[in-house]
Amino acid sequence: MVTVNQTRSIALPVALGALALLVVVSVGAPLLAPHDPRLVAMELRLAPPTAAHPLGNDGVGRDLLSRVLHGGRMSLLLTVGSTALTVGIAVGFGVAAGYFGGLLDDVLMVVTGLFHGIPAIAVLIAIAAVMDPGAPALLVGLVIVSWPSFSRVVRTEVTRIAALPFVEALRAAGASHARIIVFHLLPNVAAPILVLAAARMSTVIVSVASLSFLGLGIQPPTPDWGAMIRDAIPHVHTNPNLLIAPVLCVLISTYGFSALAEQLRIRLDVHRRGEAIAV
Repeated sequence: MVTVNQTRSIALPVALGALALLVVVSVGAPLLAPHDPRLVAMELRLAPPTAAHPLGNDGVGRDLLSRVLHGGRMSLLLTVGSTALTVGIAVGFGVAAGYFGGLLDDVLMVVTGLFHGIPAIAVLIAIAAVMDPGAPALLVGLVIVSWPSFSRVVRTEVTRIAALPFVEALRAAGASHARIIVFHLLPNVAAPILVLAAARMSTVIVSVASLSFLGLGIQPPTPDWGAMIRDAIPHVHTNPNLLIAPVLCVLISTYGFSALAEQLRIRLDVHRRGEAIAV
């Protein structure tokens, strides 16, 4: 009988492998895509899969495979870019609040508490409504809704480490704040931040697709998985291939990033060290 641990040991590498493949083909989309993803060919409207168009053509004759590849490129760029910016901002605020305390710590706790009570999707929709819908609005929105939770994790861990005897000894020995932060605090918060970042990327993929599905995300004619899902719905009964491809890509990306977070958690042994991980 296959146990849960055995199933997980098989599922995680498969998910990570699928994610790695998806990342490679998406990044290499300009070289791998067989056609221009924006090229309209009405004579090929809703054409079934062929050798020239392996996944078929959409409602205006555009090559589906090319659009899936380019759509993944944009989604992954937004996911990785917003996460990198979020981590940079969160580490700065979290370390300062956790190490120095005072007013900055109080402000951070108020801000994180405020954002914790507001649904992230509502904030993203509001930002998309204020700004012109598109990649810039998505990037700004994703960073705004993500950095408070990251900062809170960093602040909690820095506060714990800063109270340890070895930090007091460093201060007594005359070590500067910069030296303590860079060489002793940051290395100790790297593990939970990596796990949190990987877990967050799985939700960012869904957020990007959801907003594009609603017409508030990446705008046409730029390919995007969420917009492709929306455009495929009217043809789902006659051309299910239009829906299956982008949906599978979203699912693989989401589960792949979740598997990556799980692998990082296991390898870095985050729970054993008592670090609070929350998305």
